[in-house]
Amino acid sequence: MARRRLLLCILVLWIGVAGCVGAAPTAVDPLAAVKETADRTMYEVKAHKSELEANPGAIYGLVEEYVLPHFDFELISRYVLGKHWRGASPEQRVQFIEQFRTLMVRTYAHALLNYSD
Repeated sequence: MARRRLLLCILVLWIGVAGCVGAAPTAVDPLAAVKETADRTMYEVKAHKSELEANPGAIYGLVEEYVLPHFDFELISRYVLGKHWRGASPEQRVQFIEQFRTLMVRTYAHALLNYSD
């Protein structure tokens, strides 16, 4: 179950990075970007393991700093909502993006806290 959740997180990260790369003016290898982000995040999780065990809420800061900058939440939200994106008001879109972002933070944080090599 934890392995499946981690794979899902990696897939979402890959989609987020690929979305950002598509909009970027310079060419970046999406696989290399995902690997670098995953390696850096895992390094930070391992380096702060005792702190995270004492204060699990600190994992949110790591996810915010190392993982989320690679996501284009508006683009991903459009894909998630599909045809319903067009029918949503601007306020609903903003709310959805914010809630989706919160979901991703919690999902990654939970997966990282429970990950053990």
